[in-house]
Amino acid sequence: MNSYEIVVILHPEFSEDQVGTVTGKLESIIKKNAGEVIAVDKWGKKRFCYTIKKQNEGVYVDLTFKTEPENIDELQNMLKVEQGVLRYLIVKKVEKKPWPVKKKAKKEEKVEQPAKAE
Repeated sequence: MNSYEIVVILHPEFSEDQVGTVTGKLESIIKKNAGEVIAVDKWGKKRFCYTIKKQNEGVYVDLTFKTEPENIDELQNMLKVEQGVLRYLIVKKVEKKPWPVKKKAKKEEKVEQPAKAE
């Protein structure tokens, strides 16, 4: 299973119940296909830098989950058809691997010379 993240922008006039139904539909599709919902974050209403579908603001929802790659098409189809979805973005999360540590070659030990007495 791969980790994914969806950010959905909904119509600004959506109530909490309507936002809950959209996130509920997304969660049910993920769980139906043997996926796992990790986190649901409702960011609330935010103002846009430019208009999207004649709207100046929208309600943002972020969903983090794990599922098989074949199930992403079903989520995209639901978001395309769903009324009130202004935009969405699905991103595959890549697990970060630590940077490789270069092994330093052993340097010849420096022989300490005694300090000169004056």
